[in-house]
Amino acid sequence: MKSFKMVLFSVLFTLAIAEAAFAQKGVVNLNEASVDQIMLLPGVGRTTAERIIAFRKEYGSFKKIEDIMLVKGIGEKKFLSLKPYLAVEGATTLKVKVKLKRGKR
Repeated sequence: MKSFKMVLFSVLFTLAIAEAAFAQKGVVNLNEASVDQIMLLPGVGRTTAERIIAFRKEYGSFKKIEDIMLVKGIGEKKFLSLKPYLAVEGATTLKVKVKLKRGKR
């Protein structure tokens, strides 16, 4: 019985770790996301999120994710760190703030 409990504990612990690892998976739809959802992106604070929404309101929907580089403060380097988390269609599925390790920004 003890070994069954240990195996069960190991499985549950592994699942909890896997869930935490996958929590950072997901995308932000630039055409529908709120300020708070955009702020989940790595290195994006309130000011940048508000600029993205202002750009969207002024110029219309983003046609491709690369269009985000037209927003003040987002250059190629920043875009490359955001790219895996960006979408221009579909649902926003990112649920937790993405934090990049030093040297990855």
